[in-house]
Amino acid sequence: TSHFTTTDDQQAVLDFPFQDAARTFASRSGPGTDLADFYAGDDWYTDADSTAYELPTFLGNHDMGRFGSFLLTDNHSASADDLLAKDRLANDLMFLTRGNPIVYYGDEQGLTGDGGDKAGRQVMFGTRIAEYTDDALIGSSATLASPVFDNAQPLYTHIAELNALRSEYSALSTGAQITRYADTNVFAFSRFDRDERREFVIALNSSDAPATVSVPTWGGAFSLLYGAGEDSVTASDDGTVTVTVPAYGALVYRADATLPGTEAPQVSLRAPQASADDAGRLEVTADVTADSYAEVSFWAKSDGDEWTYIGTDDNAPYRVFDEVTNIAPGNAMEYLAIASDGAGHDRTSATVGAEVPAPSVTLVTPAPGDLLGEKPVISATVSPTRTGTVVAFERRVQGGEWEAIGSDDTAPVFSVADDLAAIAPGLDVEYRAVATQGDVTADSAIFAGKSGAAAQPDAVSLPGTVNSVMGCDEDWAPACDQAQLTYDEASKTWAIAVDLPAGTYDYKIAIDGTWDVNYGAGGVSDGPNIPLELTANSTVTFTYDNATHLVTVTGAS
Repeated sequence: TSHFTTTDDQQAVLDFPFQDAARTFASRSGPGTDLADFYAGDDWYTDADSTAYELPTFLGNHDMGRFGSFLLTDNHSASADDLLAKDRLANDLMFLTRGNPIVYYGDEQGLTGDGGDKAGRQVMFGTRIAEYTDDALIGSSATLASPVFDNAQPLYTHIAELNALRSEYSALSTGAQITRYADTNVFAFSRFDRDERREFVIALNSSDAPATVSVPTWGGAFSLLYGAGEDSVTASDDGTVTVTVPAYGALVYRADATLPGTEAPQVSLRAPQASADDAGRLEVTADVTADSYAEVSFWAKSDGDEWTYIGTDDNAPYRVFDEVTNIAPGNAMEYLAIASDGAGHDRTSATVGAEVPAPSVTLVTPAPGDLLGEKPVISATVSPTRTGTVVAFERRVQGGEWEAIGSDDTAPVFSVADDLAAIAPGLDVEYRAVATQGDVTADSAIFAGKSGAAAQPDAVSLPGTVNSVMGCDEDWAPACDQAQLTYDEASKTWAIAVDLPAGTYDYKIAIDGTWDVNYGAGGVSDGPNIPLELTANSTVTFTYDNATHLVTVTGAS
């Protein structure tokens, strides 16, 4: 998801990864260590104009369903009190950590529902729809047969309390977040506003029993702001405070004194490394020695250009993932870092050099071991896909010489069709892709298949936004009867004709009525949706070839 805020220059995206992390921790009593790992990934969002602190966080929404429904799914035998406690814990996590919390309407009244999409869009002010009136509510014995809007509902008052706390203390809304402690149930962290300079220590417990833990801090005495804990705690000589976090609970302590700024942190840069997860990003890491709060601003330049600010990190590990997709691979880069205590004391590192990495190339079709048929489509993706990228495809049979079979310069999926009509069945056929960007080339791994006709599936369907128009109960329904294609033995293809009104649609091909095997644009397995735009009402015929996994559309206007 960080691709959209860095490469695509958006300020923020809905934080779906947070939703998954929150469900795992609060609803499934997941480990605090998983949360620590999740927040360590925040550095991917750090760039010159945004960070993970700006991401909208949520527990459920109109498409995926309500958090209450996830609680019921994950905790079949839980008591009403435990369900309410887990719901409160999830909101504690959302309101006390970085990001901008979103409460989906009705969640403050404990609405649940039977699932996602329309099953999570209940009427709050009385309904006769049985699908809604039989819903259990979290923290309430009410039903949706009558209006449900009660500002004394326990979730309503809990969320109101969290919102007030977050509004009163800027450290809890926009302050730095520093992971302090994590174990099988507890996750603890500090929040710190660089202007107010008071440390807040927060601890959350996903277990059904209280947990006593020692949490590192910058020292001093702390007073309880939120939760059922001791009124005050004082750090020991090693800087830790010992707190007992209630079952399914949270604690917030605020330092009694401000943290003084004393001197500039020591800072040095490691040699930047190409990210193993994204060839368009260079991981730039600073080693910092500081006794208290520190933040590091990173700067970069390429081939003698001016220094450019690329982001600031306010918690360890201090790093950015510099987005270099607009710079040709092989170009030289320089980096420096400026470390600050946030109180006017700065120190600049020595510069370090790096080289923009070559792209990575991945063959996406055919799958290893596939029966290839007469005209297999060979496809690859390239990361990053720079302007002017060309991918050449090569093939060899039974360990012979490599031979060129074509090239493509159309992103995001680069494809060519091979011709194996003259190749005897049962032979080993290998493919590779070679991407060229400027003066740099990169090879894919080698995929091996077998010559010979691929067996036809038992069923082929057309899931997509066309389904509801076709008479299916919902869109994206691979098992819908009306979405099934018919096989033609003579042409060895599958087809379906659909009357569609003018509009914009997306679809894919699904095999045997499930999503387990599906094909998208370019015949790519599990590939991107295939778009279709109609300027007038049309009878459209979709024809699928299982040898190439490609779809031919006729009759569209």
